This record gives sequence, C-alpha cells and structure tokens, in this order.
Amino acid sequence: MHLRKLLLLGLLACTLTACGQKPIHDTSLKENSHVSDLQEAKEAEKGSTQKLIGKYKIEGTEHTFYVVEENKLSIVETGTYSFDDKGVTIQYGNNSPVTYKVEEVEAGFQLKSGENILLPLEYMEGTDGLMKAKPFSGIYGVVNNGPGYVFYKDGTIEVITTHDATVTNQEISFGGLQYTWKIKNEKVQFYDGETLAITMVPTEK
Repeated sequence: MHLRKLLLLGLLACTLTACGQKPIHDTSLKENSHVSDLQEAKEAEKGSTQKLIGKYKIEGTEHTFYVVEENKLSIVETGTYSFDDKGVTIQYGNNSPVTYKVEEVEAGFQLKSGENILLPLEYMEGTDGLMKAKPFSGIYGVVNNGPGYVFYKDGTIEVITTHDATVTNQEISFGGLQYTWKIKNEKVQFYDGETLAITMVPTEK
C-alpha cells in the first residue's frame, strides 16, 4: 500500500477516535427535557392559597421548591459540587453532602459510595465533564428517565425531578405517593391518612 494512502488512513482513524481519547457518549437517542423542565419550573407563578397550583416550598426549608400543575409535579433542588482526589462531593436540597467515586461504564457513569452504586448517570448535553475533576457546565440524567443533574461551571448544581401527577380538589398523587390536602392559614397541608405529613407555603423563587 502506498505511503500516502497509509497516512490518510491513519489520519482518518485518529479523527474517528480523537487520537486515543474515548468518543463522547452518544446522546442521539436519549430523551432530554431537563433544561426545558427546569426553565418552566423556575418561571412558574407563586403558589395559590385558593387551590393547589403554582410554586411552593416546604415550610422551614430552603434550597428546594415544588411546582404543581394539573397533571405534573416538579421538584427543583439547588446545591454545590466539588472535586478532590476521592471523587466528586455533591450536596443539594436538604440532603447531606455525599462523596462519590466516579466510574465510566458503557451506558455512562456510575457514582459510587463504597460498593453501592447510588447514581447511574447518562451524559445528556453540554460538557461531558464528570471525569475531568474540575467544574464544568453539563447535563446528566439518571438512567431510565430519572432526575436531571445540571452542573454549572461555578460549582453549583440544580437537580430537576418531574413526576406525572393527579390533582383533584382533595387529593394529589405523584411518584407512587398519595396525599389528601387542604388549605389552612394560607398554607397547603398534605395528609397521609390522618397524619399531617407536609406543610407547603407559596414561594416566588
């Protein structure tokens, strides 16, 4: 084979493999509505105290808000992340910080704590930066249409979880949970049977 042809084939192979680097995870067949879901939740109107619709937070908490629509409930949790030689530490919503070891697999990534796989993530959009050990802007989804993890270059993170929901004038069900609800003292109270489970207050942010 001529030398020129060998060089061209070598250049083509280098291009296809990024000269030894692994190709970015294929996103062409993945459903990714995390950004639009997040934006829609942020733009939702302040929760109503006349009916169960709009944006709320659990009384006495920060860093998490809920958006109730006719057939959907969205949960947005904010927090931070950072890298060190042990892996990536993520804290969001009302959760405690957890340090994960990041392992790359064919489907994406596994974030492990000890031997437990706690977060199986798929790369969705932006920078595929979980293995680069420095802040980045990119979006990952939990395998099988779970929550979306939106990483920002300033070290902050937003997690958006969207559930199909059924809301009536007495009940709400989402994510395998079911509550009765009522409005009292300008607050929305969720009951599990006779037990007051959650008190929601309207919020604008």
